[in-house]
Amino acid sequence: MRRHFALLIALLLLLPMAAPPGGADEERSRGPLTTRLYEIGALTHGIQDWIRPTAPSEFDGVSNEESPLFGIEAEEPFYPYGTADELIELIKQSVDPAMWEETDGADILTIGESRLVARCPRAHHDQIGVYLAKIERDALTPMSIDVRVVPAADAGLEEKGTALAAVSLSALPRQRAVAWEGFQHSYVCDYDVEVAKGASISDPIVLVSNAGLVARVQAHPAPEGGELRVNLNAVYTELAASDRVGVGEDREIEKPTYRTFRAYTDALVKPGVWKTVNTSTRVDGSKVAYEVRVTPHKVALRPTAPTHAFLDPKPFDDSGKMTSRMVDVGRLTARAGDTRGFAAWMVWPSNYTPPEPPEMREPEPLYPAEALPDTLMTIMGESGAWEQGFIEIRNGRLIMRNTPAVLDAAEGIIAKLRRASIRSVTVQAEVVETSAETARWLAEKGSFDPKDRTKAFGGSVATTRFESRILCPKDTRRHVATGTDFTYVGDYEVEIAEDSSISNPVIHYVFEGTQLDVHPRLSSTENAVLMQVSYVKTQRRQKERWTSTPHGRLDTPQMDTSVLNTSVFTSLGRTVVAGITGSGDTRHVLLLTPTLERATR
Repeated sequence: MRRHFALLIALLLLLPMAAPPGGADEERSRGPLTTRLYEIGALTHGIQDWIRPTAPSEFDGVSNEESPLFGIEAEEPFYPYGTADELIELIKQSVDPAMWEETDGADILTIGESRLVARCPRAHHDQIGVYLAKIERDALTPMSIDVRVVPAADAGLEEKGTALAAVSLSALPRQRAVAWEGFQHSYVCDYDVEVAKGASISDPIVLVSNAGLVARVQAHPAPEGGELRVNLNAVYTELAASDRVGVGEDREIEKPTYRTFRAYTDALVKPGVWKTVNTSTRVDGSKVAYEVRVTPHKVALRPTAPTHAFLDPKPFDDSGKMTSRMVDVGRLTARAGDTRGFAAWMVWPSNYTPPEPPEMREPEPLYPAEALPDTLMTIMGESGAWEQGFIEIRNGRLIMRNTPAVLDAAEGIIAKLRRASIRSVTVQAEVVETSAETARWLAEKGSFDPKDRTKAFGGSVATTRFESRILCPKDTRRHVATGTDFTYVGDYEVEIAEDSSISNPVIHYVFEGTQLDVHPRLSSTENAVLMQVSYVKTQRRQKERWTSTPHGRLDTPQMDTSVLNTSVFTSLGRTVVAGITGSGDTRHVLLLTPTLERATR
């Protein structure tokens, strides 16, 4: 990165030299070069895809990264317009390509994966801002995607009939997002019997099935007014019965019976209109249908650049007596890392090894300490003010020696960098319980002004079930959890030897409550935010549920489970409907309201 900044300085020093043949007048007509900082993290950090949990009929006893029992983040995010370096090439090809070739000192460089520094005429900055806003609209315009399973007789009815299961989430174009509304069902399905001379022992085998509606959805945008294409990969599973059977020697097993209804399909849908994409007759003769609805939403992006993004200092006279100064830049150069939460909300089967989660990104500073001096000199331009001066960073402090005017200018730029770069996105998260009808209306609306909350809910009753305020500094990922960890005897380890055997209880723990991971990234217009969201809500169906084994009681809990894994894009200060889960006429709506706080000096 230091090499990039040094290259830009070299380009700036060439400015007084000869202009390209015939280009001097044209270069002057474009105006003086100015320096601006651009936020690009919403485009270049990647959009996360998700792999959905596995339904009972799909699970072969092995959970891995290709078929995870409880779902997982996909290994690699997708980048709608490439990496930061690839985005720079797109900008240069789209905004006056000749200017970048003909104008000495004009260039665009990266600062990490979240920011660009561009030096070009002011009019071209305006064009870059418009271009970035345009591609953000293309890549990040949110869509509410609703999926429901209904009796076939109710298919096509907007507001009538009760869904057997329903989920809704906000997602980005082309993103694979996941929702699950159902429960985890654990049970003893068999015993492994180990035999040695004069002794034998039974080893219970515990399985876990994911019942309810598990859906992975992906929607592709359409031309203005046209149909959207939606890919649905979903399984709806009902636990029809579960019989307990004694198999001798104080052993008991459970034999569940599931009714399963799958839908793996692509369909063209009209925006905001329900469409039946799959109908099937079940074993008992009843008919059920999958229906989907995709509703695109608009996010207002500010057309003009924020004033703090321009970093050029006021004109200064670099003459005068040399003096020294020290400035604290620790907040600019300190490394900030992500945190991934999620206590164990899963009920584990026997011999279960969860797949490794994707690696977290390396902690990174806003400005690498070795690059910040070069950044300052780049912004101050080609004045030569630092030819006789001294500037370096030690222990989070910028140590400078130069004339007072130059030091004042440098300190002024540091203050601008603080205001432009040091910030935190605070996400107000809330889960409210409301009726299915109100939830459908909220999904269709997509977002609302918090001041209009009562109007958004149509005056209906909404009870808050979870509320939290999550502070995410410097584009970092943060986690919050509220609930209870409870322990249970989930298995037995058995050992056998000649004439003897022993069993050791295995204690598991599982989280009961609400967990939320949020990773916000600011848009280039700095008035909207992209948030990667992972939400899990779990609750025991009954306090105690167990099975008899020769070794004693073995707990087999059932956990009601709601999961949302997606990304949302919304204006700052606006409440977005991130997702909806529930059954019957009760729905739980996840609401997120992001706000921005900046350093004042």
